[in-house]
Amino acid sequence: MPWWLAGAADREVAVEKRTACPCDFCGEEIAASDFEAGRAATVMKKSYCSSCMIAAIERSKREDFVPQFQTPQPGSVHPPLDPPSKQR
Repeated sequence: MPWWLAGAADREVAVEKRTACPCDFCGEEIAASDFEAGRAATVMKKSYCSSCMIAAIERSKREDFVPQFQTPQPGSVHPPLDPPSKQR
């Protein structure tokens, strides 16, 4: 169960397991206490320090912002399965 759906006691354990790590964007060391206080975050397995988190939020609010990813077209991720053969 994800930590945000767990009870308060489980949430505290999940927060306690957080360790210091570098920011995935600028390399600055992020203290575990920054995650606990909400000054740092992990989104899609990427850790953001407070400066990079603020910069990402500001970039996303610009009118000319274009995401750097695209959702794949249906069927492009997995090739279609071959129909089962009639003879076995």
